[in-house]
Order: sequence, then C-alpha cells, then structure tokens
Amino acid sequence: MVREVDPLTGAARDEVLISQEDLDRLRIAPGARVRLRSATGSFEGRLRNALIRSGNLEVPRPEGNILLSASRTWIRSPWSPTTTRW
Repeated sequence: MVREVDPLTGAARDEVLISQEDLDRLRIAPGARVRLRSATGSFEGRLRNALIRSGNLEVPRPEGNILLSASRTWIRSPWSPTTTRW
C-alpha cells in the first residue's frame, strides 16, 4: 500500500482485515489491538471488519511482509514461466 489509507478497502496501514463471523466467534470487537506472530516476526495493528472469507486475515504490504519467510515471498506463477512476487 502506498497511501496511509488503502483506496480499495478503506483500511489504514495498521489495520488487520477480519470477517464479522470471526469477530463474533472470537468475541472481539472491531478496533481491538492485536499482535499477529509468525516464526519470522510480528505485526501489531487494529482489527477492521471486512468482507473477507472467515478464517483469513489481511494485512497491508509491505508492513505485513515481516510475517512471511524470505523463502516464501517468491513463487513461480502457474501462468508465467518467470518468477513473480508473492
């Protein structure tokens, strides 16, 4: 994301998109502060209700890249013989 607010989703750079179903299931309110952790790092942000499939989260790029290992950030696209950014 280049701007402070994503023009497509309306989310700020520190917001984590989550479905209403997951918010209800976890009994967490939109705007709650969360820390997402992986083996490679962590991302702190606020939850934002979004039209996203239950069981998934969306974080902004490049801020959320810390959650991915370097070996997983490059993949070979099935539609192209060249390596593309994931």
